[in-house]
Amino acid sequence: MVERLLWEQEVVGSNPACPIIMNLDFLDDYWTKKNVFVNKHFLKINSFLTNEIDAPCIPEDKIKTKYKGKKKWDLHVPSKKIAIEYKSIGVDNNSKKAKRNYGNRMDEALGIAFDVKAYDKEYKLGYLLVCATPAHLCQNKITIWANNYIKFFDRLIEDEVYDFFCILMTKGISNHIQISEKYSMDNFIKEINEVPSIHKQGLESFMI
Repeated sequence: MVERLLWEQEVVGSNPACPIIMNLDFLDDYWTKKNVFVNKHFLKINSFLTNEIDAPCIPEDKIKTKYKGKKKWDLHVPSKKIAIEYKSIGVDNNSKKAKRNYGNRMDEALGIAFDVKAYDKEYKLGYLLVCATPAHLCQNKITIWANNYIKFFDRLIEDEVYDFFCILMTKGISNHIQISEKYSMDNFIKEINEVPSIHKQGLESFMI
């Protein structure tokens, strides 16, 4: 069953635990060309999650994998054995480009998760997807592509390829929304914080 996106619900924001709009100003950097060009547009997300997660976090940290040997994840929570990947995706009127981007993101998500869990199947993985779209874009197109990503990660989480997923949308400076109640930032952080820390001795073989 396809989830109804938050803007499709009859009473938007009626659930105080998951409002449609929250303080997502850390996404403003996406629209700063300089930050995107030098791949710095996710730095504020690092700061936000580091403050919200109840365990020490290491940005851009490498962990061991079976086939490539190591993989740098955007945020690593060693004491919980959690690694989080951030990705942004453009949503526009170019259907061919959107389909290609969707395929590329699927391939990337599957590959990096497989390599880590082949080394240690107990490692937990999170994926934060930011959909960037011009404010004038047709709402129907946004709904279609957002639901495609949600359905894809529904399957990945069901099969324990990934453990946490969050999907957000940015339409410009100070114009950001949570588009899925199930995969909101609130739930993303809550589920990560529910994972207990492990003993230090169990981490040493995994750190590079």
